[in-house]
Amino acid sequence: MKFNNFSEEGDLLGMLTPDVVNFLVKTYAKDQGADLNWAYKRNLEHDDYGIYYYNSETLYVNINSTIKDFDRQVDTILHEIQHHNQNLDWQIKKNRLGIVKGKKLPMNVNLNLLEIWDLHEFWTKTYGYENSPHEVDARVFARSKIDEALNSIIQQELGIPDEGKARIEIEKSRGMHYLLSNIPPDQLEQMKLRITNDFIDYLERDKILDKKEINDLKKNPKMFQQTELFKQFFNQEIKDMIRKKKNK
Repeated sequence: MKFNNFSEEGDLLGMLTPDVVNFLVKTYAKDQGADLNWAYKRNLEHDDYGIYYYNSETLYVNINSTIKDFDRQVDTILHEIQHHNQNLDWQIKKNRLGIVKGKKLPMNVNLNLLEIWDLHEFWTKTYGYENSPHEVDARVFARSKIDEALNSIIQQELGIPDEGKARIEIEKSRGMHYLLSNIPPDQLEQMKLRITNDFIDYLERDKILDKKEINDLKKNPKMFQQTELFKQFFNQEIKDMIRKKKNK
């Protein structure tokens, strides 16, 4: 694992320290992130929070759109780590049928010859960015891990400045009622259904639950919607909506 030492960007007090990023990579990347590189950049295409490059196995976090937003930085790093995990999974050819099961593919494609970046580009064009299977998978992964990651970082005092710790705790204590105050009920129900379906797809694809448990969830999605994990996912979705409105 290689990382920049801020020499290009200066001393960034509003960004996670290398210790934090290295901890996240070693904890959540497959093979402890042995081949995963990372760096901070001031400008990324489309002003994205982050990006992962498959060829160089490098994730970048956008300074401009995440500075002093420490939970966003953690969420972004987890999201891009999952793209790295997807890359490693795709390199094992016996995994490929399971990865693309139930998803659209280019015509007459040979999976053994298909590069992962070509597959993801096709999915993005076919489904749109938000609904592209690899992006849905990365969002679900990040949202399933972010509370655990933030708690570990805070408990181990791995280099989030005090203002960052305080802000994270304040945001966590606000609760769903504050976040949901201005969202129409029908929109909330649509979001609940989409998040539930995304999560079930993730559990099924990664074989985290057996077929019976998956079928039980599909028959009774409200069972998942009562869990703390669902509330965590939902909170993050609302935060994203609020951020987007503030940035317009």
